[in-house]
Amino acid sequence: MGIIATLIANWRIAVIGLLVLALAGLVAYIEVLKLQKSELTTENKGLTFQLQSSQANVKKLSEDILHQNLAIDAFKQDADLRLAKNQQLLTKAKQDAVSYKKKADDIMGKKAPDGIPICIATNQLFDEAIKKDAP
Repeated sequence: MGIIATLIANWRIAVIGLLVLALAGLVAYIEVLKLQKSELTTENKGLTFQLQSSQANVKKLSEDILHQNLAIDAFKQDADLRLAKNQQLLTKAKQDAVSYKKKADDIMGKKAPDGIPICIATNQLFDEAIKKDAP
């Protein structure tokens, strides 16, 4: 008798054997799935932590960028104010330079009176200029 004839004669035992074998396979597959679930849960926790850390970093960097932008705006505003003030000072300095040049040209255009030494005449011209500028 062959194996097939024995299986047919004992078909109930063969079916029970196949069911036990299938059940053992399912139990083993369930254990593999449990192990995979455990690994994936652990990995998920790690990734969740990394995501939270990344989100916290993005928030902090966004705040830092906001502070830097505010500081840049403050520096620009301060620079604009200083530029305007310096522009006013430069304009006044140019006006003063023109005024002093005119005064120097007036002094240089005068002639020393005859009979007075040049040094004394020059001192007199400077004294006159100083008296004009005195408050």
